Amino acid sequence: MNDHGHVRAPTYGLHVALAGTKTSCMMDSTVIKRKALELGADMVNICAVNPGWLFRTSKVPTSEGTVRFARVLVIGVAMDPEAFRVSPSAAIKEETHHGYRRMEEIALALGDYLSRLGYNAYSAGNGEALSIPLAIDAGMGTLGRNGLLLATECGPCLRICKVFTDMPLLPDARPERVLAERCAACTICSDACPANAIESGAAPSHERWRVDRHRCGKYWKETSQECAACISSCPATWEDCRTRPAEHAVTKEGTSVQPSPPCDGATRAAHED
Repeated sequence: MNDHGHVRAPTYGLHVALAGTKTSCMMDSTVIKRKALELGADMVNICAVNPGWLFRTSKVPTSEGTVRFARVLVIGVAMDPEAFRVSPSAAIKEETHHGYRRMEEIALALGDYLSRLGYNAYSAGNGEALSIPLAIDAGMGTLGRNGLLLATECGPCLRICKVFTDMPLLPDARPERVLAERCAACTICSDACPANAIESGAAPSHERWRVDRHRCGKYWKETSQECAACISSCPATWEDCRTRPAEHAVTKEGTSVQPSPPCDGATRAAHED
């Protein structure tokens, strides 16, 4: 399953790219990021590997073994928000699987590129480690009420893959605040969730707003529908995107309503301060 407990991604496993001859002149993080973008990534940030985010079954060696993978490139693959205009829908299913295919292609290609530079790399999709905490550590965004990453460029409308490596890359800055401040005054995703799975209080009951994965999974199982109300209803999905719908949102009855307007510069600055 993904970090939100919803969809099981196509399994392509862990791809290990073994190092060739090191090319020290290519150790600039900017160069590697540029290559990731050339390969089709929409976002790419870097962080140190926190062993606490690795799955118990992870095969990524961090402190023992012959190779130490101390860095991870966290790659954001933006999905087309137009596919999320209505939830649930077949378009959501198609775009989600398209995102998974892109994840695989980009992660594998970037791992092979790093190996040609003389460094070892493990390419992974949803596997090996929690994607959202790594993305936050890498400065890609903050954690939303909906339990998803609110990426700075496309909100929650993205998929995340990773490439672990022993290349000594410079990590990006982690945000000072992990939780998205904008979510404290917004319950749109909670109101829209047909499974009533998203916590609605202004302040999170624990370290983050809780998402009841059991309720969410039960709804998916009982309805056999590709629900993405937590993405479709989120105003951040429609900000700074390639397209902006004239009208869109999701209610628990599945009807369309007017969405919250995109933030203007002053409002966005207030959210980010």
